[in-house]
Amino acid sequence: VFHDVRVHTLFLPATKREQLQDLSRLGWGELTEEFRTEVGDLRQHLLTGLKAKISGGRATTGTSLAQAMQFIIRGLQQGMFHELPSLWGTWTSQVAAVSISDAEAWFASLSQRLDTGDEPVSIATFNDRLDEARDASTKFYRALLRDFDVRPEVGELRRRMEVHLVERLLPAYHERIQRWGADSSTAAKDGFSAVLADQALPSDPTVLERDMTAAAETERQKFVVQLTNFSSTGAGRMVSSLTGTAAGRVVQMPSFNPDPLVQLSVDLRTMAAARSLENERALQHLFKQAVSAADEAVARELKT
Repeated sequence: VFHDVRVHTLFLPATKREQLQDLSRLGWGELTEEFRTEVGDLRQHLLTGLKAKISGGRATTGTSLAQAMQFIIRGLQQGMFHELPSLWGTWTSQVAAVSISDAEAWFASLSQRLDTGDEPVSIATFNDRLDEARDASTKFYRALLRDFDVRPEVGELRRRMEVHLVERLLPAYHERIQRWGADSSTAAKDGFSAVLADQALPSDPTVLERDMTAAAETERQKFVVQLTNFSSTGAGRMVSSLTGTAAGRVVQMPSFNPDPLVQLSVDLRTMAAARSLENERALQHLFKQAVSAADEAVARELKT
């Protein structure tokens, strides 16, 4: 059990018979100076030379010792003392399996906070929160296995988190982004429609066309800036040709069909064309009124 045995002698703590009969009555200062000195030397020797026993290739801690004792006591209570070595391996394997499942469940719980609110968070914010959830889950997994001689299956945990991301998180998040894109496009068209409504008809076609083109470009550029800022993956985050970084997939914008910017441009041109047609009709109506008024004026002149 012990590699070596070392003896540390101590001088008598007291020299009088009545003192030696009950040392508990003496204070520390009443003990012999030699005894107090040698106790100090012994204390220093123990504190500097004492080392934890090695179990499973690791230094035994209070936590690991308690776990081992609990396991042994349960085995003895169930009459399985002869099976303890194999049961320990089985229990360790079960701990490893439960730990990775718990870490996966923790990631699923954290992932519920990635995208909250009435509008979806930006791609960069989502990726930042996703990385934090991955890191927290991995640290939690390693902490669960810290006192066991088990090699952490971090790769398997990352695979499970990736599956959860692809099958559950991304579909819901991308659907929210697509709705947000549609709502943003509608807001841009509403802004353009308000500009058109403020233009009095009939109007000079050239001036009307110029003003509508400028207003449409303003709404289009606002939409481009909004979409660009939202779709950024974040500073310093590079997207590989496959899925992303070693830690996992870098989330990007969903695919749109049709492209929202192209569709917005088409819709704005359609709205401008409809307004131009209204202006042309208003001009024709005004022209007819002018012709009618001129005819009436000529008729009155002829009568006189």
